[in-house]
Amino acid sequence: MSTISRWILPCNLSSSKDTLDPITIDLTEQLKTLLLNSVWERNIKYAFDTGLKNTDTKNIKSARIIIYPVFHQGTVDIERLDKIINKHCEEIPAYLELNSYKNWHYTNGLVIIEAKYYSITENIPKEKDFKNYYPNIEISFLEEYDRHIAVVHELKSLFLAALHLSFPSTSVASKLNIPLNDGLFQIKTNNDNYVTKLPSNSFLHAVKIEVDEIKSFKSNLDEISKVWHNNLWGIKRYLKAVESNLITMDHLLDLLYAFESLFAKNVSTDLMKITCIVYLSSSKIESLKLKNILDCAFKIRNDIVHGGKYYDVYESVKIGGKEVAAQKIYWDMKIIVARLIIKALSKMINTKDMKTMSFSFEDILDKIYPKNKIII
Repeated sequence: MSTISRWILPCNLSSSKDTLDPITIDLTEQLKTLLLNSVWERNIKYAFDTGLKNTDTKNIKSARIIIYPVFHQGTVDIERLDKIINKHCEEIPAYLELNSYKNWHYTNGLVIIEAKYYSITENIPKEKDFKNYYPNIEISFLEEYDRHIAVVHELKSLFLAALHLSFPSTSVASKLNIPLNDGLFQIKTNNDNYVTKLPSNSFLHAVKIEVDEIKSFKSNLDEISKVWHNNLWGIKRYLKAVESNLITMDHLLDLLYAFESLFAKNVSTDLMKITCIVYLSSSKIESLKLKNILDCAFKIRNDIVHGGKYYDVYESVKIGGKEVAAQKIYWDMKIIVARLIIKALSKMINTKDMKTMSFSFEDILDKIYPKNKIII
């Protein structure tokens, strides 16, 4: 006897091999690590911390994420997603009147976040509990519901952080994108099966998963989970910048907030740019190209924040004298900030007692003069 909770969400994740084969990532040890590190005590909140605090690591049987990539080619099956959901969740009880998922386009992918527990969940609502206008739901079930929700939310945020930092893909921001904010959440114990609507568009931001790099991705996921209880504000802002496929230039601001969070409060913009260039460039040509992107990004930021100017994603801006669509700055900065966060994470992980991601002026000197020791 056990309990299974699942969060089923539409996604825009593709495989580098352009196949529909599902990708399964085990998260059992990562989830236990988060709980053993009392992740709910950090200042940054991703979901419902009370539920995390009340989750016993000894009760966790397994946790995983299953990705069904988006449909690119092959035989069209308009019931593809419906079949996948029924395969994992069994048929959704008709009395719950949850049919919106049947309108998800068959080309969408699916993400299933799943956690299994040794214990059973008592008082799961049944059909008779929905006969009246107000459903008859026990408080004990609501407490369990909060715990299950907290776990899948935390797994979602952790997984997305590793995913976007490992595979910072580029795409195109289109005004033709149709908003999709939907999802299903299931709690199942034996024959008791409760499903409710739990929407999110977090996985609709396009990501191309390099299948040959899955081993490295799992390593990144494991390392991030070990420091996830720290106040990783830069990652929090980065996830906000890539939370859906409905990109505007305001999301560029979130990328720049994530960028700026990697430095002390009074550090000048020029020093931030120099640090970025020193860490991410390997030639003069790369350095100049990166400087032009950073200059344009901060100009847009200042125009929006201080000048009240609105930037359309198709508006022309200049990078090094060349006109491009404004959204190009967003996609370029998305990769730049991801790479810099990885550098900052690595520094934090490898520096004893360091609890935040940050760069200092001394880091620039160490990067430029790696063989020289400063003696005072």
